[in-house]
Order: sequence, then structure tokens, then C-alpha cells
Amino acid sequence: MRDSIRQRVQALGLTLPTPSQPIANYINHVISRNQLFISGQIPLLGGKPAYVGRLGEPLGDKGRHVRTAVGVSSLPGGVAVEVDAMFELQP
Repeated sequence: MRDSIRQRVQALGLTLPTPSQPIANYINHVISRNQLFISGQIPLLGGKPAYVGRLGEPLGDKGRHVRTAVGVSSLPGGVAVEVDAMFELQP
């Protein structure tokens, strides 16, 4: 992580967890040129699934963004959300 990002995270009083490793047959990220793709991240606290359950309230205007949505009966560990993301990297 670049020092400026590390300093900003510390200034905000945040602690970033160690990225989890996949428990299935996939990799958790890929970098292609200036793009970073992140796949299948679930919320963990202390290495255990967090925010277990289902999302029950409509997102309304808060949900107005680009996203991937799939319908499944459950997610790994019974968590309420799984995150995939794409980021543009700056040189």
C-alpha cells in the first residue's frame, strides 16, 4: 500500500484486515493493465463470518450505483453480502 494511503487510513483511525484467502477454486483478485478486479469477498471479523443473515430493507436511492447482483439461496458462512469490485489503478 502506498504511504499516502496508509497514512490516510491511520489518520481516520481505521484498521484494514488481512485479506481473506479463497476457500473455493478461484482467486480473490486479478490485475490487468490498469484495472484491479476483486471477487467473492465476504465480511469477516476475527476470521469468522460477520453480518450473518439476509438483507431485509430496500436500498432505495442508496442502491443507485453500478453493481453485480445474483440470486442465491445463501452465501458462504451465511453472510448477508458478498462483494465484487473493479478499480482503475493510477500509475
